[in-house]
Amino acid sequence: MQLLMESSEEGHLPGLGLVPGRVKRFQVHEHGLRVPHMGWNSVRPVHDSELFDEKAEDYRFYFVHSSHVECDKP
Repeated sequence: MQLLMESSEEGHLPGLGLVPGRVKRFQVHEHGLRVPHMGWNSVRPVHDSELFDEKAEDYRFYFVHSSHVECDKP
């Protein structure tokens, strides 16, 4: 996902810019959370997609990351 974005706080070179927005590091130290975030999390799609079965209520994905995406268009 980081490669698809326009830019990242991790470096100075641009991304591919296929998704308008940027990648930012988590700022969680004041909340006592750990970075990188690692573990299984539930994901609930907000729009219909061919990637997801509309009958399922949630999906479980394993995440390993220390940053998040801020899209220009939510």
